[in-house]
Amino acid sequence: MEIEDVPLTTQNQIIVQRLYQSGYKPSEIMEMEIEGLKRTTVFNQCKLLKNGEKLKTKAGPGRPPLLNDEDLLLLADYMNDNPLACAPSICKYIREALCIDIGEETVRRSLKGLGFSYREAKNVSLLTEKAKESRLNWAKTNSKTVFSKILFTDESTFWLGKSGVARWSPGQAVNENMIPKNIPKLQVWGAICSYGKISLKIFKDNMDAKIYTQILEEKLPEVKNLFRSVSAWSWQQDNDPKHTSHTAIDWFNEKRIRLVSWPSYSPDLNPMENVWGFIKKEIAKKRPRSLTELEQNLQELWSRLTDEYLEALVASMPKRLKLIISNRGERISY
Repeated sequence: MEIEDVPLTTQNQIIVQRLYQSGYKPSEIMEMEIEGLKRTTVFNQCKLLKNGEKLKTKAGPGRPPLLNDEDLLLLADYMNDNPLACAPSICKYIREALCIDIGEETVRRSLKGLGFSYREAKNVSLLTEKAKESRLNWAKTNSKTVFSKILFTDESTFWLGKSGVARWSPGQAVNENMIPKNIPKLQVWGAICSYGKISLKIFKDNMDAKIYTQILEEKLPEVKNLFRSVSAWSWQQDNDPKHTSHTAIDWFNEKRIRLVSWPSYSPDLNPMENVWGFIKKEIAKKRPRSLTELEQNLQELWSRLTDEYLEALVASMPKRLKLIISNRGERISY
C-alpha cells in the first residue's frame, strides 16, 4: 500500500482540522511535517474542509462504528472541557447531546482511538514528605546566600501548534495536555543572573549528557564575561540525570566551577521558570507557523528580557525561601 493510500488516523484528522480552522494554510501545515501525513494528503484534506465537507476515514471490515467522525470530534471537544469526566458521565453526555445509546466500553475504546489515555489517580501528595523536608532544609541553609552571584540555568521545549487533545485523566486535579509525538518542536537552553543573560541556545535534538556539556563549553565564555567583576560566583542547575552525569560533573570539576546544591522537584524556586512562562505566553499570541518562525520568535523574545527584569527575578529568591519555610517545604505560587 502506498503512503498516499493510507487514511488519516482520527487523531491526525483532528490536528489538520484544528490547524486549518485556526487560520493555518495547507502549505503551512505541510511545513510542520507531521508523521503519517503526505503533503498531497494534507492539501486534499484542507480542500474538503474549505468546501464544507467532512473528513472521512477509510471504511474497514465489520459493522460501521457507533460514533462517526463528526461525533468523535465532538467527543474530543467535550473531553477538552471536561478532562476529569468518567465513563458514565460521558455516556450520559453522548445520549443527551447526540441521541446515541452507547455503553461505557464503547466510550473507552473511542477515547483510546482518539489518542486519550486513562490514568488512575494516585493517593499521594504533590510532594513526598522527604522532598518537602529537603526543600525546607535547603531554604533554611541558604537563607543568607548571596543570589546575585549565582547563574540560574534551565532548558525547555517549545512545540509548534497545539494538539487540541487533552489527556483523559479521571480523578486527577490537573488538566494535562497530550502533545502528539510527531508535532515539530524546538529545545532551548538559557541562563540568567542579576547582571543579565547569555545568548539563547536553540536545538532540535533531545538533550543528553554529551549535548549538555557541548552547550556548557560553548556558553562558558559568555558566562565568565557576565561575572567578570564578581568573585566566587556559582552555577545552578536542577538534578536532571544529564546534569548530574559523570560527563557533566567532570566538566564542572575540570573548569573549577562551583555548583549550587539544588533541591529536587523545585522548579518554583528557579527564576528561569518565570522566564519560560513569559516566553511561552507570548509565543502563544504570535502563533508561529514554522520552526523557522518559532526560532525567530524565541530569539526576539529572549532579546526583549531587560536586565532590570532579570535582576528583579533573582532578587525574589529570599522571598521564595521565606515562603518555602512558612509552607513547611510545600510548593509555592511564584
